[in-house]
Amino acid sequence: DKAESVCCHLTNIQPHNAEVLHLKALIHWRRGDRTQSILLLKRAIKHQPEQPLHYNNLGVFLNDQGLYDDAAAYLEKALQLSPGYYDARCNLGLSRFYQNNLACALKCFNQAIADCPEHAPSHANLGMTLLSLGASSQAADAYERALQVNPQQPRWWGNLGAARLNMGDYLQAAHAFQQALSLDPANADFGSHLSVALRALGQLERSIKVLQNTLA
Repeated sequence: DKAESVCCHLTNIQPHNAEVLHLKALIHWRRGDRTQSILLLKRAIKHQPEQPLHYNNLGVFLNDQGLYDDAAAYLEKALQLSPGYYDARCNLGLSRFYQNNLACALKCFNQAIADCPEHAPSHANLGMTLLSLGASSQAADAYERALQVNPQQPRWWGNLGAARLNMGDYLQAAHAFQQALSLDPANADFGSHLSVALRALGQLERSIKVLQNTLA
């Protein structure tokens, strides 16, 4: 890969350059080498400790590995350096969500939205948290806002459908699951939930057909 070759060359020339180490970490992450990516980002931070992007990306990597306490510490450092860094605020919210600190997660996502109202992941993650708390109507509103910005996310459509299903709004639930399936046709969960919504709407024949297609 040309990018990796260039990056290796730059690393040989400038082994302590934080930006090169950061780029190399991203390349290793794309290749699936999680451990090396994390080590490289820690080295980048050592050589450039005032760069919030590096702390944020390390937090993202650690969240992905389930190391939520460590992720939160790096994300909080990113926010100390750049208080309006809404991506880091959103990622910290994810750390708190997976730590089951839902009140703190809500606060993080709401603050990220206040800092950047068009940040779709913050709206979607707010919806996820509200759905976990059983606030289906508010969750649906949050997912609607996320999808207005980025309608190409099947998981968000699926979660919107789940919220509408919980509310008994079967027509809108069916619409959301159809949108989810159009983006991810192989997802069996979307198909089975669409079948449930259609059955609730009295569309039994169509419900059975969707379920058969899902199980095929």
